[in-house]
Amino acid sequence: MKIVWHYTYHSKVGQSSVVDILRTKVLLPPALIPDYQDGCPDADAHADRKLLLFSENEFWEPASYRGITVNGEMVLLHKREEYAKHGIAIFRIGVDAAILTPYLRLTRKVGMNKGMAASLFKLARELGANPYQWYGTTSPVPLAQWRKIEWLRGDVWTADLPEIAAMAKGGAQ
Repeated sequence: MKIVWHYTYHSKVGQSSVVDILRTKVLLPPALIPDYQDGCPDADAHADRKLLLFSENEFWEPASYRGITVNGEMVLLHKREEYAKHGIAIFRIGVDAAILTPYLRLTRKVGMNKGMAASLFKLARELGANPYQWYGTTSPVPLAQWRKIEWLRGDVWTADLPEIAAMAKGGAQ
């Protein structure tokens, strides 16, 4: 079994992807998330919103970056240490790659136009990511298919299950 990772986040302030994921016990592609907001008026028109992506990269997936608002300005967080600086915890959920489709094949499956696919590939490479290490799906991935849940504490990935379970119940934050 080859484990691949979906990276997600938790912040004490604002939205927390991991808490929502743990409560619902399912990973969803962005297009299937109720009230998903990404600044795009028609998110369903973008093929990449249909993709739930995973990476072979066990250290960190640079293309999984997020943006946050700091003092009214958008700040893009690209490095693991930037998340810690802003009080955002990084989590990852591992699944067996065999249940997923390699990224390049998946882009064709969702009808992503070649220009968009090339732009995303180029951006990923500029961020230090390797799209050849990506897998994905357009379908929900339920808890029964998860193999590991870990979070980054310092520089170590850990499966501190009591704390993760408390977060799922709305406790420890």
